[in-house]
Amino acid sequence: QMEFQLLDRMSFKRFCRLTNSRTIPDATTIWVFENRIGEAGAREIFDGVESQLFAKGFIPRGGQMIDATLVQAPTQRNTREENKLIKQGAMPA
Repeated sequence: QMEFQLLDRMSFKRFCRLTNSRTIPDATTIWVFENRIGEAGAREIFDGVESQLFAKGFIPRGGQMIDATLVQAPTQRNTREENKLIKQGAMPA
C-alpha cells in the first residue's frame, strides 16, 4: 500500500521528501526497513513527527487527509428585500 501511495499521490511524495527522487522504494524495501526498525523504532519515528507537527501548530488526526487548498469566493450581498424573501423561505431571483 505504501509503494502504491508513493507512486500515486504527490502529497505522499512531498511528505516523504521524494518529490524530485527518480526512484521510489518498492514494497520489499519498505518491508525490510519496517522489520529493521521494529515496533519501538516506528513508535519513536511517529512520536517525533507528531511532536514536530504540534510545534508547528498542527493537530494530527488519524485516518484523515485534508485538502487545504484555498479558493477565493466572490462576496455576495443580498438586498433587504432579498433577505426578507429568504427569511420567508422563498428564493430570490
